[in-house]
Amino acid sequence: MKIVIVGGGISGLSTYLFLRKHLPTTPTSLGGHEITIYESYPCPRPGQASGPAVKTTGAGIGVAPNGMRIIRSLDTAIYEDIVRQGYPASKAIMKAANGMTLGGMNSAAVVDGTVEGTVLSSRQGVWDCLRRYVPDHAIASGVKVKAAMCGPENGSGRPCIVTKDGQRIEADLVLGCDGVKSIVKHAVLGDSSKDEFPPHYEGLMGVGGFMPTSSLEPFTGGKAMGPTDGQLHLNLGAQGFFGYGPCTSLTDAPLTVTDLSTSMALSYGPIAMWWSSYESDSIPVDLRSFDKAAVIAQLVARHGDWQDPTISRIIHGLADLDFSLIPSWTTPKLPVWHKRGLVLIGDAAHALPSTSAQGVSMCFEDGFAFAWTLGEKLRIGHERAEEESEEKITGTAVEEAAKIFVQVRKPRVEMILDRARQMAGSKKRKSFVAEWITYGFIWFFCWMGIMDSWNKELYGYNLEVDLRKALGQS
Repeated sequence: MKIVIVGGGISGLSTYLFLRKHLPTTPTSLGGHEITIYESYPCPRPGQASGPAVKTTGAGIGVAPNGMRIIRSLDTAIYEDIVRQGYPASKAIMKAANGMTLGGMNSAAVVDGTVEGTVLSSRQGVWDCLRRYVPDHAIASGVKVKAAMCGPENGSGRPCIVTKDGQRIEADLVLGCDGVKSIVKHAVLGDSSKDEFPPHYEGLMGVGGFMPTSSLEPFTGGKAMGPTDGQLHLNLGAQGFFGYGPCTSLTDAPLTVTDLSTSMALSYGPIAMWWSSYESDSIPVDLRSFDKAAVIAQLVARHGDWQDPTISRIIHGLADLDFSLIPSWTTPKLPVWHKRGLVLIGDAAHALPSTSAQGVSMCFEDGFAFAWTLGEKLRIGHERAEEESEEKITGTAVEEAAKIFVQVRKPRVEMILDRARQMAGSKKRKSFVAEWITYGFIWFFCWMGIMDSWNKELYGYNLEVDLRKALGQS
């Protein structure tokens, strides 16, 4: 089976690995399936096989317990790499601008008898961990895809992509892992030349980056921390939001999955992450070249009187550090996610606002869901249709897998999107009265355990159970 993956980010790399794990070999594919990732940017293999892989520009991310569970099912070595280079946080502390603690919520959960934390990391760190397991020959880097076509539009009956230099590459399946501005999405929705459902700006801008861990308080000088230390700090106020936490850890010995799941008290590594979100009607023209001093001044104006001393230390230490501006883009709810051999995965189908804290985890769930379902459909096809051609078995398996994929994934993703949009209001400008009403709601939700109840439902979700139900296997 020939598969093209458009996009070599976290979604594309992880989807490749899920396909390699779950697609069966058949008498006609004993040499293995041909899976190629097409990415317009360079995709160099990380220089080190182990250790922290931190890029000190860009943004930090959190891989939630449900995402880490999926990675653990993929490969325990990849799981261990991701946890070791990041920081597994077990609790998020929520505070008001005046320093009052509103409450806390668990960022860890017991999933299938194993404790999974939310791994705080640089995006680059997670990408590096995945990239180490994808062979160089599987990535066509520096190749820009300008269009995708489904079978009937291509003329040959097979889906294809068209590169910037005019090369047409046919396949049995084209997966759009190309993010919120997906090219494959254009073709899925009916017109390969334009975007009928362009990305939606949520009215929130983010600014964030990385810093020395010494900026955090308390700083333990490399000693192991107790169960209440080293957590994710989330601060809310009338002018927006400010969060920070460790995103690297130090370990004295190699950690196994068992070690990582029985203790969340790791020592800080050298790098921590921070970010601020605020309401903005417009997006800067150039997100890569901006007035750094002006942005710092805006941070001081928004957060300068907030009572958490760590926030002041972070802001006043930014002059010598790099940071990024990041608009909050989402994908509108799409009517379809697939069309005759073209399937959208991750942000291409459903980019979520940052308030969901689920973007990377949804990419992992999508990649697993489609690869596992396609593998099952291929096995069923070969068992039931011995006289059918390989092309027909493959085509049928792709279409049936895509339908089940959407049937299972769409309700969950849209539930998370709706909930995240409700929470996004806490990051926007508020009057004095609205600010204190927000504090009251968050305090009540934390005190009543509502936040933890939501997270328990979110983190404890068993995707494979739903997929088996959809396949009629349980």
